[in-house]
Amino acid sequence: MPFDVNRIECAMSKAYEATNTDILDITIIVDDIYQEIRMKQNLLKEEEYIDVEYIQDLVEKTLMKYKHFETAKAYILYRQERKKQREKELLEKKEQVQKKIFMVTKQNGQKEVFDRKKIEKTYLYIAKELTETCPFEEIKYNLEKYIINEIKTIDITKLLIKTTINLISIQNTKWEYIAGRIASTDLYHQVKKTRKIRQEQIYTPESYLALMEEYIKN
Repeated sequence: MPFDVNRIECAMSKAYEATNTDILDITIIVDDIYQEIRMKQNLLKEEEYIDVEYIQDLVEKTLMKYKHFETAKAYILYRQERKKQREKELLEKKEQVQKKIFMVTKQNGQKEVFDRKKIEKTYLYIAKELTETCPFEEIKYNLEKYIINEIKTIDITKLLIKTTINLISIQNTKWEYIAGRIASTDLYHQVKKTRKIRQEQIYTPESYLALMEEYIKN
């Protein structure tokens, strides 16, 4: 899972400011954290990833390693406040969805009420025989967490793919198939719209020839 060093430094800066700590060594500490994360990434298997909790724990431990105990305490408080804020935002989103005032933007620019059941129905169709191994409930939290009002439907698809990829683990590699299916289905939809052909026509010799001719022209 990708991480942003700037966001780590920004969060630490707030803790430094809260405790009036000299920020001269913050770059050194951030670099220490960065190197630790890179080492961790090199040890991970292909289907594993580093989650946010690990990074936040690492920041706390590194601050204490440099004997910035008060700053570490301030960071912990900041982390707790951010968690409360995220939970509050998530609750507000759920309320908006329930009141049907949460909108999504379709590819033609039109707005419609966000319908989680519609997404779930699409997911169940794609997952098919893997619905028990890879239940929709496991991706529902991230879906509700990151969706914003008037989000584009194409971005919802990207979010579904990203979420399913992050769920891939040694214990359950089936999420890899789900991610692939969602990506393939989205590709089919794009091809049908841009080339104005039905899904069953995509793999015909005529379609391949037309695609190759277009590729050569461009």
